[in-house]
Amino acid sequence: MIQKFAKCFCFLIGLLLAGHGVAQDRMVKVEKPVLTPQPDKALVVFVRSSIVVGAYSAVIYDTVESTKDGEEKVVGIVGSHAKIAYQADPGKRWFFTTGGGGQANHLLANLVAGKTYYVMVKPHWGFIPSFSLRPVSREVGAEYPFDQKEIDAWKTEEDYYETTPDMEVWKKENIESIIEKKRDSLARWQSLDAEQKDALTLKESEGH
Repeated sequence: MIQKFAKCFCFLIGLLLAGHGVAQDRMVKVEKPVLTPQPDKALVVFVRSSIVVGAYSAVIYDTVESTKDGEEKVVGIVGSHAKIAYQADPGKRWFFTTGGGGQANHLLANLVAGKTYYVMVKPHWGFIPSFSLRPVSREVGAEYPFDQKEIDAWKTEEDYYETTPDMEVWKKENIESIIEKKRDSLARWQSLDAEQKDALTLKESEGH
């Protein structure tokens, strides 16, 4: 039991620290970010919600069918005070992070081409720091309510990043770990009740 726990602990810490290293080596700052959807795409802007566990970075992935392995795309690495403007294929998408802890790290997204969506990358304190994804929503009682003034401010900030070609090399080298973490995250998602899943769903109507 102790050996199993130690192995799991080292694995999770390794992924979190890997995210920090990858953020430095596989991401580049964008001088003029494209903040409108490209033709036949939906724009998803990922925003770090706070500087909590600022020494760690969140690795974010995108896939169509969360249960199919090998089709994961690396959206990017969101470090402290960082944003990513991601041109996503429309339709049903699964975004997930490779964090540890007890939070469900999957976010289900239903995207419409030509629309822009916002997702908060939420860090969590804990014995093993972790991250989860939360939709910016117009629904009453949303954890992260839609605020036009705040979004307008985000558009003027200069902390947008994008992946470099080396990111694909990193993904291939770490694909087994990525798939293992994805399966673990999906298992937590499936254990949630309907209300909890709804809170972790980015709906079509949230696009603007």
